[in-house]
Amino acid sequence: MATLFSPGTLKLLTYNVRGLNTPEKRSKILRELWAQKASIAFLQETHLRGETAPIIRDRNFPTGYSSNYGLSKSRGVAILFARGLPFEEVGVQRDPEGRFLFVKGRIAGTLFTLASVYLANKAQHRCLAAILLSLQDFQEGTLVLAGDFNIAMDPQVDASTGVSSTPRNILRRMRRLLDSHQLVDVWRALHGGEKDYSYYSSVHAVYSRIDYFFVQQHTFDIIRASDIHTKTWSDHSPISACLTSPIFVPRERTWRLNLSLLEDPVVLAETRQLLSDYFVENLTPEIPITTVWEAHKAVLRGFLISKGTAAKKLRIAQKADLFDEVSRLENLHAASGDTATYQLLIKARASLTSRLTADLKFLATKTNSFFALHENKPGRLLAQILKSKKAKAYIPRIRLPSKDITTHPDRVAEEFYTYFQSLYSLQTSQFPDLNVTDINSYLANKNLKRLSPEEATDLGSSITVEELVSALKHVKPHKCPGPDGLPVEYLKLLQPELLPHLLATFNSLLSEGTLHSSALAATITLIPKPGKDPLLPSSYRPISLLNTDVKLLARILASRLQQYLPRLVDSDQVGFIPGREAKDATSRVINAILIAKQEKLPFLLLSTDAEKAFDRVLWPYLMQVLQQFGLGDGFLRWVSALYTSPSARVRVNGALTASFPILNGTRQGCPLSPLLFALSLEPLLAAIRANPVIPGLQGRRHRHKVAAYADDLMFLLTDPITSLPEVVRELQHYGTVAGLTINAEKSEILGISVPEGMAQQLQKRFRFKWCADKLKYLGIWLSADVMRISKLNFEPLLIDIRHDIKTWSNKHISWLGRIGVLKMNILTPHSLPYANDSTPHLKRNLSSPPPLFSILRMGGRTTPS
Repeated sequence: MATLFSPGTLKLLTYNVRGLNTPEKRSKILRELWAQKASIAFLQETHLRGETAPIIRDRNFPTGYSSNYGLSKSRGVAILFARGLPFEEVGVQRDPEGRFLFVKGRIAGTLFTLASVYLANKAQHRCLAAILLSLQDFQEGTLVLAGDFNIAMDPQVDASTGVSSTPRNILRRMRRLLDSHQLVDVWRALHGGEKDYSYYSSVHAVYSRIDYFFVQQHTFDIIRASDIHTKTWSDHSPISACLTSPIFVPRERTWRLNLSLLEDPVVLAETRQLLSDYFVENLTPEIPITTVWEAHKAVLRGFLISKGTAAKKLRIAQKADLFDEVSRLENLHAASGDTATYQLLIKARASLTSRLTADLKFLATKTNSFFALHENKPGRLLAQILKSKKAKAYIPRIRLPSKDITTHPDRVAEEFYTYFQSLYSLQTSQFPDLNVTDINSYLANKNLKRLSPEEATDLGSSITVEELVSALKHVKPHKCPGPDGLPVEYLKLLQPELLPHLLATFNSLLSEGTLHSSALAATITLIPKPGKDPLLPSSYRPISLLNTDVKLLARILASRLQQYLPRLVDSDQVGFIPGREAKDATSRVINAILIAKQEKLPFLLLSTDAEKAFDRVLWPYLMQVLQQFGLGDGFLRWVSALYTSPSARVRVNGALTASFPILNGTRQGCPLSPLLFALSLEPLLAAIRANPVIPGLQGRRHRHKVAAYADDLMFLLTDPITSLPEVVRELQHYGTVAGLTINAEKSEILGISVPEGMAQQLQKRFRFKWCADKLKYLGIWLSADVMRISKLNFEPLLIDIRHDIKTWSNKHISWLGRIGVLKMNILTPHSLPYANDSTPHLKRNLSSPPPLFSILRMGGRTTPS
């Protein structure tokens, strides 16, 4: 595999921001940090007061820490981390005086201690000594100390006058203190005797360098560069330091449409004209419309890239001219001290600030309007405010087949490529002899339900424009696009120019056969599974990012198929079936436990762990199953078009592996996949239902043998000595034609009323894990003692609710917003598991909620103010 990564750098920035109490100032600093491409920012003089201060963060800097002074709006320091930086917190130490903040954590596995400091403007040596004493016990790994030290360490080169008003003994003690801790002034070490300044005192008419980066002498080799940048809206210059990064950056960049380009009326009009002309010139009988549709993306991409590049060059040139002018005047004034030059400098800096922040007031007004409209309503905005930050899925290391652990980014990516290429080629590697005769032999006598010819014809009829518009309307915005880089907003914005041709492309598949190969390409993103070993590729869930047009076709087909699923799939399968819920499955299991207890039958629960069930479905089997259900030729042509020569690339730490073909599986991320999976599993469930050796339990209306939510199967087994081996045989038989594999070591058994001798016999025969007294199914703890089920689930739930409410209580949420919090997070997800539970215990615990919910009502205070 070609080299995917190149060594990266971490750009650190320290900045005295002179107060961040207004939203406009916070937006200003966050935008400037992003424009400077800062990875980590050290801020001083934030002037935020106490624990109720607003949070300094946005989507570009989602993680941040601050240390504020509680007695007044002065001092205050902060450290911010850019998105995409895989920072794992180890520890934080704050100063109640707002003078320092220490943050310790790992970046791609490398341990750093970061310290942002703001020294007093008198007796700086005492302030620094106290800070370094506290830091000594906290520090681990590589130390970076940055901030405003309020002192020119060497006045001869760090002050424009060559002298300083600071007493010499303080200067001497400061240097001695830094030397004793082996701290090196980064900028001075790289720039020798050069003169440059970070602050101008108009009172004393002196330029000085008082903002610093320090690292320890033995780690100085990680420093690559350091610069003092032009002042903009603060009276201090931002100082940068570039470090050798433990993070490698991808060599290849993926393109994604910048929607802001289409906000320009001129560019939008040109785009509309380009698309109209393109389709007029290229829609000919000789060229398949699927090819014309796919080729338009390349034409559009080239056009928008050129527009974006031109706009970016213009912005950069305009800013560069202003920066150069400010820098020229600063240097001239520092050398001459001329008053007229200083007045020109002030005007130039005002022009620069105005240029940088011209749209901030408009954006702030727009943001305030949005918050005023949505902040109190249960929905996306309130959920974003409440949700916990999730760690970035950066994968610094992986275990090789040899059991060695590698940290080399290319080897890490290669392991994922090898794993997923193998996973999606089961048809040729593990089932080369599978044929249609074997599949049909298995499906015979399964008594699967079928659609009528009229229903099949309707299911496979041409797609209408109303269906396409409805599907487009229901696709959620702001979703990551597929490999073509075109999000759903592109289709929504240019509907008149695009939808007629997209509709024709979809309907052409009824006769012409297949989509273009690039249309079926996907990008696989990796989501770590909670509680799994992060060193194993199998511990990451693959989510396929499909192109928006393909996803729309899948959504339309899924919408058509959904209306028939409740008739085609029996009631014991509840996953992704309209009108059925997870609680139906858990209710079935709890009722089975009660029946077995009442009838005193030997009974156990078997919860199976299917290994990559969605990804292992064999396509020859899937197509035969769909035929057995009578879905019709038209619908099968569309499904076949989606499953003819798809490919994928895995995104690992931002880089894309080589492409490989997909030969099996229903792709997670496709709207149609869960419905097809439910149909593919139905023959197995039908075999279980029809097997007389698996007696199950007789309810009032039905005999219960299995409860299923997609691939989460729970078998309800009486007479386990004979029924358990038969279930295993059915699973193995199904696996030979469908590709399903059950992981016995991870599958669990809970003995409800199994005699001890029988249990011992079964344990010797099967490798399933036997649970002592409880088993979790669909998030619910089950027990042989039904009366314990509420206690097993409700008490941990109550702890979670208390923790969540205490967390939410510190958020800035209005009274109506707090009501929305309860609706979204207490009355819905937390109570959902108990819709099937015995309610007296639940009612008894929720009958007097004020002691718990009043914490949220009073904004985190435990006593009224």
